[in-house]
Amino acid sequence: MIDDTIFGLDIDNPITLTSVPISYSYLKHLILEDGSEISYKRRGSRNTIDLWEIYDIETGSFLATIYINCYAKENTDKCPKGFKFREYERQLLH
Repeated sequence: MIDDTIFGLDIDNPITLTSVPISYSYLKHLILEDGSEISYKRRGSRNTIDLWEIYDIETGSFLATIYINCYAKENTDKCPKGFKFREYERQLLH
């Protein structure tokens, strides 16, 4: 069983999406659980997994590294722990 507490935060349990454009859309719609905005920067890849550094947009503080497999067969509708989708835009990922 895969641990949901590390979903997207561990290279062995990446966010699964179907394309590079969907990856950008996913990140664009992601915010912190408290509603704070984030910024992100791609830091390379390991095989099919892209590594994204996530920052607090107001302070510039590093928050986490998120791992995305953008070559999956289906798009996930889950967020890593500590994050959520903007409510009014969640449906845009499907």
